[in-house]
Amino acid sequence: MDHNERAVHASSFGAAAVAHAEHRPDYARAAVAWALEAAPARGCWTWAPGPAS
Repeated sequence: MDHNERAVHASSFGAAAVAHAEHRPDYARAAVAWALEAAPARGCWTWAPGPAS
């Protein structure tokens, strides 16, 4: 693929991406809070590999 062809491909979704960003709904705060309630170890993260002791 040459430079011109790559530029055409890179710009082909510009208008659709702008329309999507303008019209997509935001996540409702209540829905996010509900989804995070069931998350294990809320507020506590273990970064070491393997089980925490």
